[in-house]
Amino acid sequence: MSTDRMGGIDATFLYSETATTMMHTIKIVVIEPPPDAAEAREDRVERLRRELSARLHLLPRFRQRVVEVPLGFHHPVWVDDPAFDLEQHLHVRTAAAPGGPRALDAVVADIAASPLDRHRPLWEIWVVDGLLRGRVAYVTKLHHAVADGVASAGMLAAVMSPDPEAPRPESPPAVTSPGLPSAGRLILGALRDQAGRLRRLPRLLAHTASAGLRVRQRIRRLPDLPRPFSSERTRFNRALTAGRTFATTRLPLNDLKEAKERFGVSLNDVLLAVVGEAVRLFLDSVGEAPKRSLLASVPVGEGSFNRMTGNQLSHLITTLATDGATLAERIARVHKGSEAAKAAHDALGSGVMQRWAEFTPPGPYHWGYRAYANLALADVLTPPTNLIVSNVRGPAGELFVGGARLVELYSVGPLLEGLGLNITAWSCGDWLGVAVLADRAALPGAAALTERMHAALHAVVAAARRL
Repeated sequence: MSTDRMGGIDATFLYSETATTMMHTIKIVVIEPPPDAAEAREDRVERLRRELSARLHLLPRFRQRVVEVPLGFHHPVWVDDPAFDLEQHLHVRTAAAPGGPRALDAVVADIAASPLDRHRPLWEIWVVDGLLRGRVAYVTKLHHAVADGVASAGMLAAVMSPDPEAPRPESPPAVTSPGLPSAGRLILGALRDQAGRLRRLPRLLAHTASAGLRVRQRIRRLPDLPRPFSSERTRFNRALTAGRTFATTRLPLNDLKEAKERFGVSLNDVLLAVVGEAVRLFLDSVGEAPKRSLLASVPVGEGSFNRMTGNQLSHLITTLATDGATLAERIARVHKGSEAAKAAHDALGSGVMQRWAEFTPPGPYHWGYRAYANLALADVLTPPTNLIVSNVRGPAGELFVGGARLVELYSVGPLLEGLGLNITAWSCGDWLGVAVLADRAALPGAAALTERMHAALHAVVAAARRL
């Protein structure tokens, strides 16, 4: 029986899960059936079942479950689930009439507020009907231990096609799983892998020491480098509850690109400025405008970009410059802060944090994070940043899912203790789909942010045109 050891970063997403910190991501694909399609709900589910069945061999983690090593001797392993049943992963919901965007957002918020079953492969897909113009949404709940944004984009590419008439791929013959590995086999495998890991430790220590010196020298020459813990607490920086609120919107990519070109910055800098302005406008509207600039944690993909499993990422800390006097000043500071953060990250080198994550002790890490959550320490300790902002490049051209045209695409990652706001953008064609996930106690209505993003983008473009 083959087992696949979970990587250290993947495993930390499992260890960080508590009753209020649910470490799954959400992917939303909205399709527009052909004009002559009049499928009943049962037909839509059956179509999804057929499409998935034909592509499961392209999505190996969709058939595998997590098996933990006894006594926490090592990270868990992925094993083919002998009891895999596709039906257990497919669900149906109907959006409230009349089925507009906010009705779909409410369904997603509810889906996001419950954990995945660890005794099955860590994913679910919900078919959401009742939407305007006969559209249908496929909402995928996928544990972060399975994939990061880059790998998730690869997964989506495996089930979508630029040709609406593309045939289903040929499925290989089904292989029956021999069952779950015994405790003895898990422990022996863990001890063998641990021995190999320890042999690599001296080289990692030497490499880290060298990288640390480079970072220290580089930081001295980076006056614009944002410092963690230098912001102030907001309503989003508190202990999490189990409730979630969710909202989406679409921003025109042409406007973002115009601002990018006129300011001479990156597209991600423009997005950070728009997010910062929208959050600032909201906090000001409730009388909580921060005096110091807000800080964002920005996930950065590393390693191979041609993969469909695992996490190869690190994080940058950058300023949103929300305390700037003008938008032009804020964007300039965002750009300088981002460039400084990238320079410090490059000095450390790719993969250092990933390799150290391999040494994360399963039990102590989980117990520590759970204690942090149970004691609500995020209510009293200053967070390193204020929110998470992620930007992933999605499909550029027209795509189809089971013959139906894809019209909207959104994704969002999990919340963390003390970081109760996650804003994730995925490009799709000429649009940037922005999704906001927040702790319901901190932000009862996430649309309060998405609605302000349009005003923020308009202000940024206007400022760019005045240059």
